[in-house]
Amino acid sequence: MSIKPRQCDSCGIVYIPHTKNQKSRCPQCAQTKCLICGQLFHNPNSLRKYCQSCRIKTCPICGKQFRSLPSKKRVVCSWDCSAIIRRKEPRLLVRPRYPKDTALWQIPEWLRNQYVELIKSAGSIAKEFGCTESNVLYFLNKFNIQRRQRVNPAIYTMTKAERLEYNRRCAAERGKRWRCLNPSLYAATKKRYRSSDKGKTTECQLDHKRRNAKALSDSPLTNQEWEKILDKSRSRCFYCGEKRPLTIDHVIPLSKGGLHTASNIVPACKSCNSSKQDKLWLLV
Repeated sequence: MSIKPRQCDSCGIVYIPHTKNQKSRCPQCAQTKCLICGQLFHNPNSLRKYCQSCRIKTCPICGKQFRSLPSKKRVVCSWDCSAIIRRKEPRLLVRPRYPKDTALWQIPEWLRNQYVELIKSAGSIAKEFGCTESNVLYFLNKFNIQRRQRVNPAIYTMTKAERLEYNRRCAAERGKRWRCLNPSLYAATKKRYRSSDKGKTTECQLDHKRRNAKALSDSPLTNQEWEKILDKSRSRCFYCGEKRPLTIDHVIPLSKGGLHTASNIVPACKSCNSSKQDKLWLLV
């Protein structure tokens, strides 16, 4: 069956169409300008926007040419080449995407920065986001995130007693650093411990030790001797020199073998007495 001639709807020229279902447009009127290169190409149905040369791509894996629209994100020719790219270089073409409900501490990059670079503990990260420490430890093991070991090489040449003393000193420094960085949290923890049963028991034991140490003194401090000490210091703190309500302070603490005698007692304000605690200060 032969195809009948048709008249072009645009210019009126009679022409023979290539197919039976082709629209009534001659080859000259059926040309369209490519949106990428700007060349004219045959587009009788007005459905295409790109020429044939702009629709051909080259696969980076096998080098085979295939057709794909420039607007599509297709890069490879087949699923086999796509699997090779995902296996060898998964982050070259595909950026990791996380669900909208993913928490910040569940992202490996952020978790590695907080745990390794900023040296935050799993407990502090859990308190910051209101989750449990076991959840953070689960994701640390899942992403295989481990903290770098900072070991002092001199520790291997120490004896057992020296190593225990070194560990005790390092633990004290870490505790002091944490108390300086978190004063409000430390005060709340200390208050909660003192109000607990264990804290009350410890405080009673310390008071009992202090009473025993005072009772064992040969000549304990009397009120007359304390008044002489106050007159001699002119009612000023022995450490800061300011006039404040004074308390009894032992130069050598009772917990370290000091005696409750006039020769071992100086007047101190509450602030200096609390900051001194059971330390041995060098008096000049």
